[in-house]
Formats: sequence, structure tokens, C-alpha cells
Amino acid sequence: MALAPLVNDEPAGARRANFAGRMTKHEEEVPRTASERQGRLQVLRDRKMAATAHAFVRASSRLFYETIAEQRRALPSGPAIWISGDCHAENFGAVSDARGEGDLEMNDLDEATVGEPAHDLLRLALSLSMAARAAGRNGLDTAAMLDAMTRGYDGLLRQREKGEALVVDEPSARLRKLERHAAARSRSELLDGRCPEVGGRRAFPMGPRYWPLSQAERRAVEALVGSAEVSALVTTLAGIDRHEALEIVDLAFRVAGTGSLGAFRVAALVSVGEQGKKHHDQDLRLLDVKEAQPTQAPRVAGAHVPKDDAERVVHGARALSPPIGGRLLAATLEGMPVVVRELLPQEDKVSVDGLEHDEACAVARHLGGILGRAHARQLDVHDAKGWRASFGDERDVGAPPRWLWSALVPIVGRHEAAYLEHCGALAARKEAK
Repeated sequence: MALAPLVNDEPAGARRANFAGRMTKHEEEVPRTASERQGRLQVLRDRKMAATAHAFVRASSRLFYETIAEQRRALPSGPAIWISGDCHAENFGAVSDARGEGDLEMNDLDEATVGEPAHDLLRLALSLSMAARAAGRNGLDTAAMLDAMTRGYDGLLRQREKGEALVVDEPSARLRKLERHAAARSRSELLDGRCPEVGGRRAFPMGPRYWPLSQAERRAVEALVGSAEVSALVTTLAGIDRHEALEIVDLAFRVAGTGSLGAFRVAALVSVGEQGKKHHDQDLRLLDVKEAQPTQAPRVAGAHVPKDDAERVVHGARALSPPIGGRLLAATLEGMPVVVRELLPQEDKVSVDGLEHDEACAVARHLGGILGRAHARQLDVHDAKGWRASFGDERDVGAPPRWLWSALVPIVGRHEAAYLEHCGALAARKEAK
């Protein structure tokens, strides 16, 4: 059931596509086999990574940790806690808990492990820096953004150090707009965007976002979705006491993400209403079944981390982002570890593209605060005080901590070079077709 490794080139016979990202008629055709699908996913991943240097960074967590290891630069050592492992800006967003109450939190914990908190700070700093460069901001603007980010983070550690409630500052105008938009989205609007109604029935439209499953894959997913564990997860979120079997309305392979393209991923549309009856929107639920792959983030020596990658993701999410963690289920699909999650209307991702200076700094400060809250949740007063003193040491007024800037500069350079190498290799492959 496990997918084949990603290939390093486009599938044989693929026609040349426009470099800006538009697919040819051949490439718009839906892949019908697992091997064809895997090759197409690699093509899509390569294109998405070539879109901007910031997009490249989002899909390059392995390069990030390889660069840190190669540099052997001293980073401040913090307490061993659960970290995101892939703390880039788009892994934050509006989320909702099981009661439907929303907040801005970390929303993608696929790379979570027990590691060094400095790695999360540095990865978020890299993401914000590359977004600033893509928006044409200068180095002084970047420094101001990272100063704001680390001050937001410091503020939450300070609250923990004082034994206060962990409260992130008021979000910026852009983030407030995102929250309002997510909170106002209805279930019907969510369904309209994912599985529009055609002929009185909702289904996933085959095309760029959804591809067909093989018969064997479909049978395996049907067995998983029909399990008591998944039924309990969905009906509990729906506020239904009885854990009745779910009725599967439609299934499809889901094409989503950038770094995760290549992982096995399924979208499932299920009904919690009476089986055999017409499906009403209030009874329909969207499930995301996603393969849990090994993390690239280094684990702290001696730390206890579940060996099963799905269990690791769920444990990390519960520590870092309880509203998300409480809605995840670790399972297996034909021996493959997967995480099952219901998609709710009140969810959306943060975007930091194209921000003006003041708004960019406000967003960076709030994201730093969210990260600080995720880390501080796991710390006692003593550890919070020690880590705050360590990470904030040698800081100039109006600038991020010196260790962060010193470590970031060569990492930015390595990722800029790797991005151009990636684009050059992609262009050369296209010319060879």
C-alpha cells in the first residue's frame, strides 16, 4: 500500500509545459495508476517549489536541518520539549476545537518531535525572511520583522515565568480578517469549495485537486473510515452520542500541500445522518486521511518519542496546539501510519506574502507569540525563566538576538542558492524534452 519513492524526473512521455506553471492538456488529464500518479506528484512538487524562494523553503525542511548540522554553529540550548519541526508561516492559521471555538494556532504538526526550541525559532525566522525578500523588503525591514517575532515569543515566556495565563497580544488587522472570515464560513461553503453539488449529489471533481483511487486503495480506505475509531472521532465532533457507522459518500486521492506532495493522502466525504436518506449539508463531514512520514527534525537524545509516526504527530499536536491535537486520530492503512482529521469550516491558513512593513512586523510578532504559547505550555516557571534568559541573551535594541541573526544569514544564503539550483535543473529537464 505504501507509495513508491518520489522520482527525480517527469514521467516518460510527458509533454513540455509552460514554465510559469500552466499544465499542458496532457498533464491536466487525471492519472489512472499509482505509478503515473507518483510521477505527476513529483512534477507538481517541483513546480510549486519553483514558484518563489519562499515556496521552496516551505518544502525544504530536510535542507534546513542539513544546513544547521553542517554549520555546527552554537545555538542556545533549551529544555527538551515538543517542537513543530517545520515552523514556517503557513503552518499557522485559524483553527477550531471540538466545540467549534476558534483561535489562531499552529495547524500542521507533521514534523513534530521532542527537540530544541531554537530550531522552531530559526525556521520561522527563515520563513519570514524569505517572504520579506520575495515582497521586495530590505534587510532592515527583515531585521525589524524578526525583532518583532522574538519579542512576541519572549512575551509568552515572560507570562509563564510569572505564572500568568498565556495570552497572545491582539492579532494584526490581516489576522483579524482571517479569523472573521474563517468564523463566518458555513459548512455549505466549505463543501462548495471542495465537493460541489452536481445532479443533487456532492462529489469530489476529478481534476487538478482530486484524482481517482485504485480499487485496492478504495477498499482499504473504506475499511478505515468504517472503523469504530473513526466513527467515534467524527460523531463526537458532530455532537452525536451514538457512534454509528459512517456512510461513505465519496472518496478521492487529494492533491494538496507542497512538501507533503508524494505522501498518500485521501479526501473522504461521509454522512453522519441516517443511512440511505438524502444527504443534507449539515450531516456531511470532510475527512483528511494523510500518510505520516518520518520527521526531518532531530530528536533530543534520550527523549521519548513514539516510534509510530502517526502517534508522534498526534502527541506533538496535543502538546503544541490542543485545539488541533484533540481532533486527530492515529491509525494504520494497510500497515501505513496515517493521521485522520476532520476539516472544519472555521479553518484557514496564514499568508505573509505581500505585507507592508508595519503589518509584516505586527503579523511576525503575533506568530512569535503563538509559537511562544505553544512552547510555554510545556514549561514550568523555572524552565521558562532559564530558556528566556538563554534565547534572549546578547540582544541589541531594535534587533533580533545576535545568535538568531548570525545563524540565519548563512541559512538564507544556502536556501537562495538551492532554490536557483532547483529552478535551473527544472528548466534543463524541460529543455531536454
